[in-house]
Amino acid sequence: MAARITRMTDEAYLKIVEAWHKNSSRMCDPDKRLEVLDYRLFNDGQTQWYQGPGQSWMYISEIVPGGNANFHALNLDGQAAVQVEVVRLILKEMFVENDLRRMSIILPSPLVKIAHAAQQLGFKHEGRMRDAAMYGGRLVDAEIFGMTHIDIDDGKHKKRKRKRRSRRRKTAAKAKAKNGKD
Repeated sequence: MAARITRMTDEAYLKIVEAWHKNSSRMCDPDKRLEVLDYRLFNDGQTQWYQGPGQSWMYISEIVPGGNANFHALNLDGQAAVQVEVVRLILKEMFVENDLRRMSIILPSPLVKIAHAAQQLGFKHEGRMRDAAMYGGRLVDAEIFGMTHIDIDDGKHKKRKRKRRSRRRKTAAKAKAKNGKD
């Protein structure tokens, strides 16, 4: 399962650095530098790190006990369906340990697959900030996702069903209904 990292070993540090480099293409431009990772690990005093399944790493930052924290993940890709419930348990642990009411994720809008993964974990899309992130050397929108303590305690993550009907099918159905009435 997962474990909160209370003491950073050299081995764990090297694995996190490797994951950071692997995932840097999916980060906002200012976050890609290794100095940001070192600050998060050793200097800010508030970021909490967790090791998830395999070589996955998660951390929360900007923690306000009784309030909000920001969620970040490294290497959560792969067999996501297998990991969703494990990661949800880690999220629940983060909520309880820090007495959180909500957790947020802010992603550059081009990261559609990561946004989908956040929704699979139970985060809900809450909005968009226009021109709020530098990504790939250009200014892009930032998508905001959130989860409350009620969402994580609920335990019943409903998969949203999409209704897809093409205009052609709708028109054909209306024509058929009209012809049947005559």
